[in-house]
Amino acid sequence: MPGGSGPRGDLTAILPSRGGHSLSWISVTSVLQLIVGLGLLNVWLVRPKSSTAARGGGASSLREEFAVYGLPDVVFDIVGAL
Repeated sequence: MPGGSGPRGDLTAILPSRGGHSLSWISVTSVLQLIVGLGLLNVWLVRPKSSTAARGGGASSLREEFAVYGLPDVVFDIVGAL
């Protein structure tokens, strides 16, 4: 494709090259995957017992949120292990 952008949404067409180094390894998909991955790690490792505004049904922890949605404890354990 013209401008050096590939089908995966490479940012090389809009990001300048510095010192002859190309940023071709950075793509929109990679950036979005990193953001989602860090968000999931934050929820599961940093704030699993914290009450947040995003918790469903007034749950005060991640385990309680699973219970609010009617899921058994074993589902919480399996999803956490994945």
